[in-house]
Amino acid sequence: MNILYTAISLVVGLMVSAFFSYAILLLLYSRFRGKSEEISHLPLELPTVTMLMAARGPAEVLLYTLDHVCEMSCPKGKLPIVVAAYEEDEETLKTCSSFRGQIRTVTVKDGVSKASALNQALSHVKSELVLLLDIDSIPDKDALQKMLPLIQNPDVSAVSGVLYPLNEAEGLLPQIFKSELNIWKGLSLAKDRLGLLVQAPGGCSLIRASSIRRIGGWDESSISEDNELTIRLWINKGRIRLAPVNFGVEAPARLDEFVKQRFRWYRGAMDVYRKHFKDLMKLDFLKKLDLSFTFLAPMFAAFLIPFMIASLIQGGFLQILLCYVVLMQLMGALMANDHVSATHRARMVLVLFPYVVLQSLICLAALLSMPLPTKVKWTGTKMSGFHVKEHRWNLHE
Repeated sequence: MNILYTAISLVVGLMVSAFFSYAILLLLYSRFRGKSEEISHLPLELPTVTMLMAARGPAEVLLYTLDHVCEMSCPKGKLPIVVAAYEEDEETLKTCSSFRGQIRTVTVKDGVSKASALNQALSHVKSELVLLLDIDSIPDKDALQKMLPLIQNPDVSAVSGVLYPLNEAEGLLPQIFKSELNIWKGLSLAKDRLGLLVQAPGGCSLIRASSIRRIGGWDESSISEDNELTIRLWINKGRIRLAPVNFGVEAPARLDEFVKQRFRWYRGAMDVYRKHFKDLMKLDFLKKLDLSFTFLAPMFAAFLIPFMIASLIQGGFLQILLCYVVLMQLMGALMANDHVSATHRARMVLVLFPYVVLQSLICLAALLSMPLPTKVKWTGTKMSGFHVKEHRWNLHE
């Protein structure tokens, strides 16, 4: 029995070590070989791009976002806006109507999922290109100028931007989220250069409407509709590129909201992998490996705590593996924060261990919930609107 336990612990340790090694290799590649390619010239006449959003949340956050979207660098009439909202959400409907014909509002029945709302809104989109945003997504003014050249290639189905937290000053969790996004950016940059999977988050992606329709729209049975759409685009040979353009979002600042958000993300990612496992196994080895590491990342993180316990009990080679894993995580944290002050880097390193343990526990809960059915509903992180209030404070200074 002890031999079996040791063997299982060793296999788990090797899997966790391989996962973190792969991530570090990608980060190193992005640092030394993965510089963004120069953006090619825009077409003489910019195509029409429909901004598509499923809106549910604080009206002041939606108003702030729509104001910024209307200020994007785009010729008049080239950026129609379609917003899906609950028919009983009076505040959202009122906010949209205040833009006097600039926004087409699609009302959906109360209780439908976000994926269902997006599918209904998509039927009102007439352009080939869709800029997909969340209620709190604040794009750079020149976002389209940087994304459009990449999607001119007919093999490209989508272009993703880079997220960053708008509310970094609100507390420690948004600051950690910024470090995570720096890691995601490095990983995605390397994957983009290597022709691997780049995820298309629901809050910062330019997507071909024809590609969405060809694969049947958003999956209304998925709790992670953007990841699910990403993987089907990829399976159907639709490449996703990464553009050097920023989209601000509000990160959860409260621990309870953080836990809810991450549980939904991690369970959703593993559900997507399980659902499309047979199709993924038909890909070539490197793409198969990349997709497995990407969507099973929560599983590897969930294994971390059991592996730590086993290594402390049994010692020997397992402790060497544990030290290696800790070193890889420390490297990742330092690489994600190498552009900030030494004080900030030290702070991020100090919170690394408790944060990794918390993440591992959430991932473990998500993994253990896999046999249970999920209730698909329109959920989202509660927003404080901190970035909106901060903007107003700055205006009054």
